[in-house]
Amino acid sequence: MLAHPYTVWGNHWGPEQHVGDPIVIKYRVGLTAIAKRHKVNNYEVFNELVCMHLGRILGLPVPIGFILERDGKPYYCSAEATVLGGEAPDADFFDFASNKPDLAAGIVMFDSWICNEDRSEKNAIYDPFDQEMFLIDHGRALLGVDGLETLLAMDKKIALHPDFAKHISDASAFGDWYNRLMQIPEYMITDATKQGEQLGISPTDYSAVAKFLIERRAKLPLLLDRNKNSLFPNLKACLWSPFGGAL
Repeated sequence: MLAHPYTVWGNHWGPEQHVGDPIVIKYRVGLTAIAKRHKVNNYEVFNELVCMHLGRILGLPVPIGFILERDGKPYYCSAEATVLGGEAPDADFFDFASNKPDLAAGIVMFDSWICNEDRSEKNAIYDPFDQEMFLIDHGRALLGVDGLETLLAMDKKIALHPDFAKHISDASAFGDWYNRLMQIPEYMITDATKQGEQLGISPTDYSAVAKFLIERRAKLPLLLDRNKNSLFPNLKACLWSPFGGAL
């Protein structure tokens, strides 16, 4: 995963630090970031934070995020990606999937894993000039709005937004992304969910999320295979490796 180009606030680069250092050039830089919390959904900040860590571990273009507090309440803060020409329009999934089929397959694997049905064209940033995609807004994944009830209801279901899935035409990279997903150490998944403790998420809940994610990834081949025809109406004939069978 390449480093993201982030937006500098007002192009603010402070004065050089430690002028004359023979080795390092250092500046304080003001980055643009978006801090948010849901007025009703108490799980949103947790969902965003965990999905950010998991997405980046998997190697997907999820902007770096962290927690800020205001008035005693946590906010999920995400660094704002730089988009050539200013603010990006709604993501063009057809253009993206056509030009970056390998990365599109990775997003399918990720959203299926974290139970994210909210990958609409407004929940991704796509720069058509350099064909860069940034994945944002995972507040309705994992625990959703209702907590474990939401997550466990997805156990035998696949979660993909149809407006994204319908543009997938090339599944040749699915096997590579699945192998990468399965190689993530369990402790990384567990550590990501444990961050819920500082957000007021009960140990029962965040431990259940870790267990769900560890078990769910092994189920994805069967879930995707069972739903491939309805999920991916424009999928070209190919080998569904490593799931087996020609489409």
